[in-house]
Amino acid sequence: MTDIIDIKDLMSSFIDNVTSYDIYVLNFKNGGRDLRDNAMTVLGTLTYLKAQYSGQNCEGIKLIGISMGGVIGRYALAVAEENNVNHYCSEFISCDSPQRGAVINYDFQSVINDCANNDEITSSTDKFLVMNASLNSTAAKQLLRNNYLDSPSNDEYITGGYTFRKFFSEINCEIINPDHPTLPKVNDSPSNPKNKPGFAYKYNNIKNFAISNGKVERSGNLGNEPYLVEWDAGNSDYDVSPKPYDTQSGSTLGLLNAEYQNAYWIFGIWQVDFDAPSYDPVFVPTKSSLYLSTPNNPISDLTNYNDLVIPSGQNVNTYLSTHSKFDEVVIQPSNKYEHAYVSTTTVNAILNWINNPKYNNTGFISGTITGNSYGNVKIETFLGVQLLNTVYSNAQGQYEIPYPFINSANLIVKFTKNNCYEDYKNISVAYNPASGSLSYTPMNVSINQISLGSIHVNTDPAVSAFRTIQDAINYVQIQCSPTEQKTFNVIVTK
Repeated sequence: MTDIIDIKDLMSSFIDNVTSYDIYVLNFKNGGRDLRDNAMTVLGTLTYLKAQYSGQNCEGIKLIGISMGGVIGRYALAVAEENNVNHYCSEFISCDSPQRGAVINYDFQSVINDCANNDEITSSTDKFLVMNASLNSTAAKQLLRNNYLDSPSNDEYITGGYTFRKFFSEINCEIINPDHPTLPKVNDSPSNPKNKPGFAYKYNNIKNFAISNGKVERSGNLGNEPYLVEWDAGNSDYDVSPKPYDTQSGSTLGLLNAEYQNAYWIFGIWQVDFDAPSYDPVFVPTKSSLYLSTPNNPISDLTNYNDLVIPSGQNVNTYLSTHSKFDEVVIQPSNKYEHAYVSTTTVNAILNWINNPKYNNTGFISGTITGNSYGNVKIETFLGVQLLNTVYSNAQGQYEIPYPFINSANLIVKFTKNNCYEDYKNISVAYNPASGSLSYTPMNVSINQISLGSIHVNTDPAVSAFRTIQDAINYVQIQCSPTEQKTFNVIVTK
């Protein structure tokens, strides 16, 4: 069904809201080939893009995978790290991608196949031939849990079909390879404290995010319709009954798209009675798009088709994130959407993740402030005159400064607090492309309160003081009042 998805339409609402990034769209020449092959195309593209910005200050790449692209992207990044290859990504965002597989009513797939082999129908339209060819592609067999055209063919939504298991057993811990049950997962490093098989987690402090086009409540056959479709073509009847998995939390296939709402559903075929489907079945379950994976929990159980249950008083996205393989997830707040749709919620989530320094970084410059006033110190980081970010120290004086680049850079860091001596530090951050990690010499920072009876001026950067007499005079002038007399002692040392 991929021919109805226009990548430009999908991205347009997002692109309109982004002006500070260069945006590249990768559209596969053959989207139906093995997902592994297209994953290598993604890695080649990432390396190419990094080379285009050689010698420039460049933030970590934000890889956004839409639909199948999210599965390909996750596989690509995990394979890169498995082989110690830098992908240069600091964020990966999966948009309604079937990370645990997609589903299409098994009998509906059978009808598509039958229609594709019915001369009366194919003489009027080639659409069923196109759809059937799409379902028969390697990618569709890998992505659909119950592909009718896979071999052997069974309605195996719960366990997953043969080709599905062959692929997903490489990146999903709960899937067992049908031929090699002990096959290790991609990028599985048990000794690494961040170990997350099937995901990227080693390079550039990468964060993994996911968005679902579904909502907490179920979608699909909510009216308990007796048939998904009732079609007649000559002497052939094509009646498709509902399946339990048609109705659950998740995005829908798009069978009731307004484009198809005419007297005869499929592109005005008058010879055949193709009424519109009676409901729009779920295509990517929320359990899949958000990779909900807590064992023995209904929220992750593929056999549970009820609404997702969120404990009272808990934030929906926060709760779902705790049950997801992803670092953070977002679900649609009220409306469910077709799979091939980008909502305002989706766009806002992406913008938050790529613009917030909490996420938009390849690592942190950390340290602890000393002195007599080290808590809640304002810390501003500059690249030349450009302000990169602002953070504050905690009550113990500890701080973490986000570093956004996939290259080395010299920064200026300014530490300020009311009625305290300011401190400026120059710091050189070295980025190691071989490991995607940062190194630097820790800064020695001391923040102390200014005593009006003993105001210090000292050019030594290791001493808490004003650096020039003029700075001290400016501070004194601020403290003065026309109606109040004060005495100040200014102590000048080298």
